[in-house]
Amino acid sequence: MSTIKEHWNYCQSCLLTKPSLRRTAIFLALLYAIGLLGLASPYRAQWLPLTPLLLLITAALLFQHHPVWSKSFVYFCAIAWLLSFLLEVLGVQTGHIFGTYRYGTHLGWCVGGVPLLIGLNWLMLVYAVGNMLAPLPSSSTLKSVLGAALLVVLDGLMEPVAWQVGFWAWDSTQVPWQNYATWYLLAGALLQLFYATHTPPHNPFGVVVYTILLTFFGILGLLL
Repeated sequence: MSTIKEHWNYCQSCLLTKPSLRRTAIFLALLYAIGLLGLASPYRAQWLPLTPLLLLITAALLFQHHPVWSKSFVYFCAIAWLLSFLLEVLGVQTGHIFGTYRYGTHLGWCVGGVPLLIGLNWLMLVYAVGNMLAPLPSSSTLKSVLGAALLVVLDGLMEPVAWQVGFWAWDSTQVPWQNYATWYLLAGALLQLFYATHTPPHNPFGVVVYTILLTFFGILGLLL
């Protein structure tokens, strides 16, 4: 517990001592605050088409703070994007992986019924949580298990919001437990790949992204 507290204190220290990191965090938080107000307003239909742009900005700001673009890191990014995207396509087409669901039209161009940005979203979330936990003095397996749990918590907040605003929809009356189980397994596997392919230099912006997303979907879920 003290180690986790020290880690969070370190991230807070980075935000206080690194002006560029602090400015970027404030800018991203403001964007999500504006998005929160827009999606909770009667003008939701006008705000929804901006979702892909917000996702791209989030990913760009997160990876902007990645310090070392090694070959192994690029390979990880490519594999994580491709694997998660292909599994989503199989999931949509068969209904046997996450459950029976379909994507709406608000997340941009689709291939095989899945928005291309979904692979980027998986990559961004795994990278953010992977870096958030990287400094902990634990094995990669333990960090992957914990990181997968953190991502399932985020998905639990995300699912009802995404369903209500039309990002995707389930054929059942509620989100199936199969979805959360698959999320956990896929997130854990990608985190293991993240830790196995390279030694991740700490990117404190991962904490910022995860915290903003958790807050955004938590509050929006209460407002909708």
